[in-house]
Amino acid sequence: MSVGPGLKSVLTSMQYTGDWGGLFAAVVIVFLPTLLLFILLSKMIIGGITNGGVKG
Repeated sequence: MSVGPGLKSVLTSMQYTGDWGGLFAAVVIVFLPTLLLFILLSKMIIGGITNGGVKG
């Protein structure tokens, strides 16, 4: 299951219940792994971008 439909489901259910805590918890659960991966792999990501941009 993709993350997008799950987050959309939480957002849709929040419209009728007003469960802001659930919405923010879902956003953190979706965002946190991406942020951690970026922090851990940022040197490799930036190195790959700069090496790919050099001509010659």
